Amino acid sequence: MLTRTAANPLRRVPRRALLLSTCLLLCSAAGADEEFSARGVPGSIASDSAGRVTFQLLQQDPHYWIEPLPERERAALLAALRALAHERRAVIVYFGILGAGIPDGHPWLEYRAQRLRPLASPTDLYGERTGAAPRARPELRADSPLDIALLRGVPLFHSDRFDEAERRLNVAAQAADAEGAGSWKRILAYKYRGLTRAARARADDASERSDSDRDLVAALEDLREWQRLEPGSARAQYEIGLALEALGAYRDALGVYAGIARGWPVESFWASLRTAAAYRAMRDYTHSLAALDGIRREDRDSMPYHYQRGWTLEASGSDADAIAEYSAGLKVQPDYPWAFLRRACAQVRTGQRAEALADGRSAVGILAAYPAQAQAAQRDLAASRRIVAQLEDGAGEQAVALCESVWRRDAPRARSELLAARLEWLPLSRTPPRARGLYALTPTQFRLLVLAVLALVAGAAVVLLRHFTAPR
Repeated sequence: MLTRTAANPLRRVPRRALLLSTCLLLCSAAGADEEFSARGVPGSIASDSAGRVTFQLLQQDPHYWIEPLPERERAALLAALRALAHERRAVIVYFGILGAGIPDGHPWLEYRAQRLRPLASPTDLYGERTGAAPRARPELRADSPLDIALLRGVPLFHSDRFDEAERRLNVAAQAADAEGAGSWKRILAYKYRGLTRAARARADDASERSDSDRDLVAALEDLREWQRLEPGSARAQYEIGLALEALGAYRDALGVYAGIARGWPVESFWASLRTAAAYRAMRDYTHSLAALDGIRREDRDSMPYHYQRGWTLEASGSDADAIAEYSAGLKVQPDYPWAFLRRACAQVRTGQRAEALADGRSAVGILAAYPAQAQAAQRDLAASRRIVAQLEDGAGEQAVALCESVWRRDAPRARSELLAARLEWLPLSRTPPRARGLYALTPTQFRLLVLAVLALVAGAAVVLLRHFTAPR
């Protein structure tokens, strides 16, 4: 993490930066040994001028780098990562604080990847050589308490260590306020504290709903601050909608998703998925399916689409159709354990116990590969094992009951009493201005308008021609 040169590792390092960088390692208890993890589909895969492999995980902020490798190894790793990205398969990245920092002149956090493993694979795709000395990058810095809090708070969130993450991000938010508005670091502080609070609430058991709701209301405040600081972010509004759903404010969430679809047409796919989910939570399955039917055909060949459609069909009692949707999703993304688990539950209800047992075992195998800190995965792993055990014993009815208990946390709920009956801050402000005039037309509407104008011109030409050619 410390800035280095070949001749003298401390040359050109400001004293303050050196002390703060050292603090980043020492204040973390066992900073050199502590390991974080993040999960997602790889993207932005590249190799820089120094021979390092760099990448991100889709819809996540941190950047990762892998130390320079021999050319053949580097080419093989790049090819493997690109194949995983093409197939939409997730990876688990293990990383630490050593080698982390903020690149000079770039608004992001960057971490040194120590291990890399495809989610459904028992073997690592990449691992640092045993005994290799930790490396630093001269252009990575941590120059303030805000930097240090963010560099630890963000990976704590991705590692599902929510209480620790919130403590670090509280420090980050306070330091960000002191540095002034408009900083990308301030956006990151409020964004991740809001995401942390919301994730912790969703991980809680329904019996702890009062505490969860307080977390969600606090998360809403952070997410709204993120939206105010970054009005061009559809993701900020999307997360606000998710928090409103979790609080039972389904109608308000629907309004947020409609605003996203209007202001960011490119994000309409995700807005439609959440619209379908909100209607399903309201037990309005007709409108839920209609929202999914409105998605463009070219966007439907994806796990999110098939999973949400299968879920709605399952909730409406159409298990056979739900099984077909989960199967279609697993063809596209075969490492999504919850599709296996939902399909198993639908299969056991339809008497397909052998198929249900196979899917239950698949879910167990994938969930067992998740890091121990992944709370939702560990909770559902335990439930999946109980379902598999019942199916192995031939106890189908008990397996059905277990399935119902697994998904009970997703059941519709009443609107939280902590929310006002009418949220004065909705609709959200400072969204991108809506297009006006011809710019507001879709391509199809524009073509129809052109055809209509041409028809009018042709009609007028015929009338004039007849007028001048008529005998007098």
